[in-house]
Amino acid sequence: MKITLNKKEYIVLDTIEKITIPDCFVVRQNKIGTGNGEAKLYLGQDNQTLHNFFGQRGFIIKAFVYKKDLKQYLVETKAEYLKAEQNYAAKDEMPLLWQTRMNLVESMPEVIEFEFFDQKHIIGPRVYGKGDPKDKNFKL
Repeated sequence: MKITLNKKEYIVLDTIEKITIPDCFVVRQNKIGTGNGEAKLYLGQDNQTLHNFFGQRGFIIKAFVYKKDLKQYLVETKAEYLKAEQNYAAKDEMPLLWQTRMNLVESMPEVIEFEFFDQKHIIGPRVYGKGDPKDKNFKL
């Protein structure tokens, strides 16, 4: 499979099909629990498969998300935003949050790039990744 980014063609070498997004990785308004979380994403146990995909421990990778995919996600979740069934931290604000987020996504470039890096300071066999919380693209 090939993809084109900024008019340059790349061959996709590998993909990871499923990474669960836990409550600790979402912004405060969308949390269902009480914790604040640390916005680090559990990628899996330290193994060769992860090294082949992300690189060796201490990796820093250039990552991206397509604007069209974020828009599609927001369209697919609109009903939950407008009439939330879950007990979100900001349940009453969800309709306004949907519109605010859609407006923000609309203002972004077609390819939204950010850096994603290993949380190598965490001891043990679990591998976590994180982006720069000051990076507006990662925060999105």
